Amino acid sequence: MISRITIILILSLFFSCKEKNQQAVKKTKNTISEHAKQKTISQDTTYYYVVENGTILYSDININYSSEKIDTLDFLEPVEILKKHKDLKHTVSYGGYYNRKDLKGYICKIRTLNGKVGFIFNQHLKTYDELSKLLKMNGFDKKSIIKNGKLSKAEAMLRLSNSFDDKPSKNYFYTIANKLSLRKKPSLDAQRITVLKYLEPVEVIENLPNKKETIEDEEDGPVHGNWCKVRLLNGTEGYAFNGYIIPFNKLSEKLNPKGIEGNELLINGKLKTISPLNDFLEVMGRPDSIRSYNVVENDFSDKTKREYENEILHIVQDIPYNYLEYGEGGWIYDDINMKYYYKNGIEYEELNGETAFSNIDFTINNNYLEYNGFRIDSSTTLKTITKLFPIQFISRRQRYNHNDGMLFQFGAIREKNNGSEIYWQLYCSKKTESFNVYWYD
Repeated sequence: MISRITIILILSLFFSCKEKNQQAVKKTKNTISEHAKQKTISQDTTYYYVVENGTILYSDININYSSEKIDTLDFLEPVEILKKHKDLKHTVSYGGYYNRKDLKGYICKIRTLNGKVGFIFNQHLKTYDELSKLLKMNGFDKKSIIKNGKLSKAEAMLRLSNSFDDKPSKNYFYTIANKLSLRKKPSLDAQRITVLKYLEPVEVIENLPNKKETIEDEEDGPVHGNWCKVRLLNGTEGYAFNGYIIPFNKLSEKLNPKGIEGNELLINGKLKTISPLNDFLEVMGRPDSIRSYNVVENDFSDKTKREYENEILHIVQDIPYNYLEYGEGGWIYDDINMKYYYKNGIEYEELNGETAFSNIDFTINNNYLEYNGFRIDSSTTLKTITKLFPIQFISRRQRYNHNDGMLFQFGAIREKNNGSEIYWQLYCSKKTESFNVYWYD
């Protein structure tokens, strides 16, 4: 099994007095986002706010895996601190061997808005003043919290997404029904342009409240709404029924995340994820190198032979015979006879004259993916990716740390073998860096 990458986003803001705060805001005027530029207004400290989505509320003061879990707290959920146990030191480690980070602090006894009392790590909490430098905190004053309760998880995560940078980004709506029709006119009788996929992002460019419609849904009964004019990722415009179209902050984390099908992707806008070898050569040109394997029975030295032939580097690696017992081969073709083709930061597998995409590096050669007509490349920001794939973002365990990356994983189906599941993986820090295939049994 592959381990999920945990993303840590750490806040470290310290305040002294009102005058110093104003000086700090003025000094950093050109480096912080627009919503962070506003003058901080100190708030009542009754509430602290959870800064790690998915924080566990424990029943006892040990707060470890043997403790009973009372609840799971959402990002920006308001809580009251009943007692700070500063004598009970606690450390939480994040990351892997090479990027390990330790958060040191103490244990707090807290109470949630719905009255649950338990214990959490103090580093999972921040004050209004600390957060207001980075997020829009409207609706988090004591009066609003008492009246309205906590934000929806989607709304809280949307505020987090918008804090990643201060560049403008499109506000998408999402189809929550598969195969919703896009039509030339606002009518069920109008010509269909195409059908929209589940959770497909669309821009609503005109709402038509006078064009009301009711759809009889087999599961949900009558669905009421009206028509609206929308624009797809590829620029196509048409009319759709808005009863199945909702904004980011209304999405439920219980929705299934959207996978990515092979036919939704074009490598550098031209090459399909599965294609004949001749198509690969025609579009990509001569490969830079080709890697293959040579099976040996008793040699475990892992020898590698490198030689050039027709200006192509051929790499042949010796592997032991029992290597095959573990289903080793490629990501797509679970066959030791497959070969890896490399070209300008793009990796394809080849088997019996067919090629299958396995990896692309966006930082090399201006490589890009065309995803349903939308270009994803090294200039695509993390904020944009969170809005293209909202459920993957809303449902993840997330914390502040602007230096670490984020992995988006999408379910897929192995094309040629049934022994394992494969996944598309999109990796981003502040910008997209790579997209690859991964599989495990």
